[in-house]
Amino acid sequence: MTTPEPTSTLGLLSLGILGAGATIKRQVKRNHSIEKETTKIG
Repeated sequence: MTTPEPTSTLGLLSLGILGAGATIKRQVKRNHSIEKETTKIG
């Protein structure tokens, strides 16, 4: 088995972390907006 270059693996890792962070932020924003809407109704 050949080991990939450290730079390519680091790039993939950083991309994955960035993607995960973006999705988490998006979900948090969505939750906050839903909470605001429910409080307005109540």
